[in-house]
Amino acid sequence: MLVVADLVKRYHQRTVLHGVSFRIEPGEIVALLGANGAGKSTLIKAVLGLTGTDGGSVAIGPEGAKPGTMDARRAVAYVPEQPLLYNDLTAWEHLRYVAGLRSIGQAEFEQRAEHLLRHLQLWDDRHLDPLQMSKGMKQKASLAAALLIQPGLLLLDEPFSGLDPLAVRSLRGLIAAAREQRTAVLMSTHQLEAAERVSDRFLLLHDGRLVGDGPGPALRSLAGLPADAPLDDVFAELCARKVGL
Repeated sequence: MLVVADLVKRYHQRTVLHGVSFRIEPGEIVALLGANGAGKSTLIKAVLGLTGTDGGSVAIGPEGAKPGTMDARRAVAYVPEQPLLYNDLTAWEHLRYVAGLRSIGQAEFEQRAEHLLRHLQLWDDRHLDPLQMSKGMKQKASLAAALLIQPGLLLLDEPFSGLDPLAVRSLRGLIAAAREQRTAVLMSTHQLEAAERVSDRFLLLHDGRLVGDGPGPALRSLAGLPADAPLDDVFAELCARKVGL
């Protein structure tokens, strides 16, 4: 569903992505981990077509669509860390607007929207506009809008940020359900425990370089750490050793 090959990105004289390569198959959930400034946001922007690159390629979907093209936009849904919602539309109206853009029929829209909003504990607040919502509620509304269209590739930037424990649990369930629909998920997150409970594998980005790619047990073995080692210790060890470079 997503193939990134030898991706390079420079800002002025600074290289922020050094030949990054990976692929994500349909139905695979991958967590992108890295410290601030590691290149995570730049990588996501490159996949979305929001920034140009200086080398390598990004291919989306079975036809290998280029980022920013109409075929790529149809396949991808993106949820930023700071939700972007229209202040004059309620949560329900946002979902109805998105459904209209994707030509989702009324009956199907209502079924999907109610399912998502109930699972995210936003059903009772579906008629609130963003000015009346907390950050967590805005995050839920934005997530629901992205999941409503059942995208081929779902990009999530800090999806657990601002969510209460029940909403985090519900979101994990929705991401797992997306796997059953063959949606590929790439999520950038600092919430390692929540990510590990739902992810198939991890991409560890350090100073713009991929220092680890694999499931938790494989990365712990690569780092020479025990099977119960916290994932943040694994990440720190692989970054220090610059494994994969």
